[in-house]
Amino acid sequence: MVIELRPRKTGPGVALSDYDARSEAYPSALDSFDQMMNMAKGKRIVMFLDYDGTLSPIVDDPDLAFMSEAVIKLSSILIPRNTFPTTDIFHKVISLLAYLVCTLLLKIIEFVLAIVKQMRSVVSEVANNFPT
Repeated sequence: MVIELRPRKTGPGVALSDYDARSEAYPSALDSFDQMMNMAKGKRIVMFLDYDGTLSPIVDDPDLAFMSEAVIKLSSILIPRNTFPTTDIFHKVISLLAYLVCTLLLKIIEFVLAIVKQMRSVVSEVANNFPT
């Protein structure tokens, strides 16, 4: 189950305060919490949160983005480790995984091409020695 929160469109001529306009355009997931929990019954929950700017303040150097003690304490209360598995995925980890996958795929392609080259050689040799 994937629930995406997309901006809602507001009607023409609707005068809203900045807060109301933002709330209308970007609804809170809390408004649909009961619905989400009902849909999730009997299923494993996976939650993805942006780290830099969500769990930690936005900083110029992402390596210097750290959660405050308050966020750490709050997350340990709201998401006990024994409730469901949690992990942090950082952009560097994703970049490293992408690099490793690409490197592995290139090695597989090189291996397959080497086998094809050998097979061509064998087929060519057999064809040359086959009586016509």
